[in-house]
Amino acid sequence: LVQLVLVIRGVSIAAALTVFAWPIALFYKAPALGPGLAVLGLSPLILGFLHLDMRRSQRHNDFRAAGLGTLVSETLGLVATLLAAYFVRNFTAVLYGLIARSAVMVIVSHVFATRPYSIGYSPEHAPRLARFAAPLMVNGLTLFLGGQGDRVLVGRQVGFTGLGHYSAVLLLIYSPSAALLGFAHAIYLPSISAAREDRFQRDRVASDLGGRTLLLAL
Repeated sequence: LVQLVLVIRGVSIAAALTVFAWPIALFYKAPALGPGLAVLGLSPLILGFLHLDMRRSQRHNDFRAAGLGTLVSETLGLVATLLAAYFVRNFTAVLYGLIARSAVMVIVSHVFATRPYSIGYSPEHAPRLARFAAPLMVNGLTLFLGGQGDRVLVGRQVGFTGLGHYSAVLLLIYSPSAALLGFAHAIYLPSISAAREDRFQRDRVASDLGGRTLLLAL
């Protein structure tokens, strides 16, 4: 069921990028951006077929598949971007890197999976998944507006050059904290998932996550 949701999400994002590519390009007064946004949809489309068995193994503190997948995909994605930049000499070089990154991540996830890959619908678990996901989707929209809304305004008002400088500065500011939070989440969220049936254990692990996140933030 979750694999099905992941595929639907990838298809939906790819379709939305294809449909809204031209309106977004016109909004930014950059028609050349249209085809690039449409092609960008290939990255989430491919990532929709990620084998989630690698996430399940993290509940037992086994991060080999996820770690190797991240290391290899990021490295090869960077190499693909650099090679594409050398040959195409324009912004589409980023697309090659993102698509290569997604493809490598999916391949690694299937290679290291111990259970077969399958897509299906489960009437038993679908309502539970929906109840769990609904507030997260609202939260995701809020995070998007808070994290990307300023970039929409900057890109619209001062152009892509100013947006590039603005985004680069933000990246330098937020990357260290994002790395620390990513580490904390990678360590603790699988533990919370593994303890989902034991309320006392789940609350203890969640409390540890909250405390360490606060400490890292300070």
